[in-house]
Amino acid sequence: MLKINKAIENYNKYRSPESIAMLISKKDEKFIVRFTGPYCYTCGVHDYFEDLVVELEDLNIKAKIKKVNKIDNFTHEVEFELI
Repeated sequence: MLKINKAIENYNKYRSPESIAMLISKKDEKFIVRFTGPYCYTCGVHDYFEDLVVELEDLNIKAKIKKVNKIDNFTHEVEFELI
């Protein structure tokens, strides 16, 4: 869990305020992160979620996106799974 928090901290360091990530929950091998901000909705919003996967990989954590739940144009909750 500490490495996931560190990855989110690194993500926010370089992407805030355009995109801000916050860990919502973690259970077993899955965790949910809420992304908010005025990120570019029409030109590859999923790239912002994939950027967290890269931050995780930098800390030797392998994960993939399982599900994206759009709350509104500026808020998404993304379920990741450790692999």
